[in-house]
Amino acid sequence: MTLYHFTSEVALLGIEAHGLILPTESNVGSTSPSMPPEGEGVGPDVVWLLDSPERPSNHSNRVNHGLFGTVVDKTAVRIEVDVPAIRWRDWAPAQQMHPTWRELLVKASGGVEASDHWYVFPSAIPRSRWVSIHRLDT
Repeated sequence: MTLYHFTSEVALLGIEAHGLILPTESNVGSTSPSMPPEGEGVGPDVVWLLDSPERPSNHSNRVNHGLFGTVVDKTAVRIEVDVPAIRWRDWAPAQQMHPTWRELLVKASGGVEASDHWYVFPSAIPRSRWVSIHRLDT
């Protein structure tokens, strides 16, 4: 399955040096509506992927997929990968993510329209699964 991982120029340096796209915190571990899914080790680590090559936008009228809000541009680089990823909307309930937190994450990242494009891969993605790398600012 062809999917896309968006990242920053800074993160790309490590990805290329190690030959791996490493998983990151999924924050789905909270099973209680009163405990936010924040912090280290709250859920299984995953590589976040999208099914569209279109560069996410931070404009209020576009879905942002949760890629904004840090000092680095997490949309500067698009890595096309070929992996058997899992659709996030199927994966999150299986991880016992509380529905309230699931709804908040979806709302904050662009709504149901955005979450329909989210996929996760439960381990590192090696260079052998990369199809291409595109720097989108150049």
